[in-house]
Amino acid sequence: GIPVVLHATTPDGHRFGLKAGVDVFAHGMWEWPGQAFDAPEPNAETVAVADAVAASEIGLQPTIRTIRNTASLFDPTVLEDPAWNDVMPPAYMDYLRTDAQAQRDIFVDMFSRLLPEDRSPSDWPAMQAAFSERYQNLIGSMVADGANLLFSTDTAVGGFGWASPPGLAGYWEIQALRDAGVPLATLFSALTINNARAFGLQDEIGTVEIGKRANLLILRENPLTNVTAYNEIDRIILAGEVIDRDTLSVR
Repeated sequence: GIPVVLHATTPDGHRFGLKAGVDVFAHGMWEWPGQAFDAPEPNAETVAVADAVAASEIGLQPTIRTIRNTASLFDPTVLEDPAWNDVMPPAYMDYLRTDAQAQRDIFVDMFSRLLPEDRSPSDWPAMQAAFSERYQNLIGSMVADGANLLFSTDTAVGGFGWASPPGLAGYWEIQALRDAGVPLATLFSALTINNARAFGLQDEIGTVEIGKRANLLILRENPLTNVTAYNEIDRIILAGEVIDRDTLSVR
């Protein structure tokens, strides 16, 4: 009765999961073997696997933001988001803007040997951006074809970059899914009841009903109208305890 979650990022991994009958795919297919790192469209083999996953009942946790962790090395705007100030202490922000910047040179030194002959390290920013966009588009297509979307994030522990701050990365993931074309109603289900069902907890959480746990986000706006509503949190109710959002800030 324990749900089986398979970590898979390739077509082979997803084919294996389909054959084995797993319950959830942790990650989608961002690796396309035999294709360029920034190939804009998947080949027929990858499309066929994506179609099979979308037609199945297996939950799909895209974790779009985790592959943007590396891309953040080449995107200075990532650290400009004022929301960082609520989730990370000033000392850590200073580290990210100074000593951590060395990660970029380390990455280039380690992986530039894998670049095609017609590419140079100066192409990394555009390649990373294209890699991210192609994956986001693939997820959007799979959801449009009926994939069982589940919400999740990934901290990318040990990876390069700084685009997966716990908590804030969740809000960025919501925005990425919306940018992928996921309808707001589908996104809302993925954030609530879909995850509960995937882990057999639908009788305890996932909807607001008598007898279920009192875990709620009280929003000032309607998330079925605008995705930014998920950042308009009035208060949190956790196990029946009311928590003011401002008390959770590191400031």
